[in-house]
Amino acid sequence: NNDNCESCRGLGRFICCESCPKAFHFSCCQPPVDPENLPEEWHCTECSFKADPFKPSPPGLFQLLLDNINRSDPVVFELPHEIRSCFRG
Repeated sequence: NNDNCESCRGLGRFICCESCPKAFHFSCCQPPVDPENLPEEWHCTECSFKADPFKPSPPGLFQLLLDNINRSDPVVFELPHEIRSCFRG
């Protein structure tokens, strides 16, 4: 599995996905996982969605946005690479 948290890119203790190399801090998972009460098998949101796709959100203005949020792993906000690489440091 990965050496950094997939969500915040930090180091520390992780829970690892059983289906892919992703690893997350217990508090970075969606929903957060209690390290004292770990499941026997744990799969990240994306792998869980691939294994068992859920019904789409109710129709409405934000349906596509909500569907994308519910099927992807959480990630800390980061500026686009073009902006980050434009300035030194």
